[in-house]
Amino acid sequence: MGALLRQLRLAARHFPCDAGSPSITTGISAFSAPTPNFGPSILAMPLVALSPNWVTFVAIYSVVRFALNGEWAVGSMLVAETWPARLRGMVLSVDRSAWGIGAALAGTIVTFVVTVWGWRAAFVLPAAFAVAAHLDYLWPSRSAAAALARHPPSPGEAVLSVGYSEPSLVFLLGTATRLVTAQPGDGQLAGAGMALVNYRYDAEFLRSLAHRGLTARALDRVEGLDYSARGGKLVLTLYRLEPG
Repeated sequence: MGALLRQLRLAARHFPCDAGSPSITTGISAFSAPTPNFGPSILAMPLVALSPNWVTFVAIYSVVRFALNGEWAVGSMLVAETWPARLRGMVLSVDRSAWGIGAALAGTIVTFVVTVWGWRAAFVLPAAFAVAAHLDYLWPSRSAAAALARHPPSPGEAVLSVGYSEPSLVFLLGTATRLVTAQPGDGQLAGAGMALVNYRYDAEFLRSLAHRGLTARALDRVEGLDYSARGGKLVLTLYRLEPG
């Protein structure tokens, strides 16, 4: 305990804060928590920044940290269940070890944030990231997965992704996803019952289906940010493939 108090005094001396405010070491922990994703609890971080004194700070921050603790275990289980059994050991090892790299980077980031904007900004910034993470427009693959959850394919059916090849889509939908061009081959169409089509390739894809005696019935539509088009708009249409 004595060594810990000496480290805290050292941090407070080198990184002074407002009177009665916590030192940078606490701000660093806000960024270096070993959590696999931004949970809703991080949205409470700005409440920590409003703390007028140490007692309020410890009380609010303790509640926030307690709420975040479960994400480490739940996130690890999610990773284990998502990846194939033969890769789970490797993936979990990377997951368990890589957070240390994030913690080291967090120290550098928070040092800059505290130096420029003060310690309170170190608690507001995670909430801003959490809000961005929950904006579906920024993550079209997540919106596409939600559309397929609303209109699930039949068991054993493959899903074509036409003109949209983000790896995150395959990660969310699974190995039954086929990344194809607007003119897929017969082998790629075999066993496919659904298609997510980038609007830029819509007409060409529908013509390709017509040549093979197939039609496509629109089920849903997804809009998001197109990273491949330097921030342009991405529109994906979910189709059900049917005989002509």
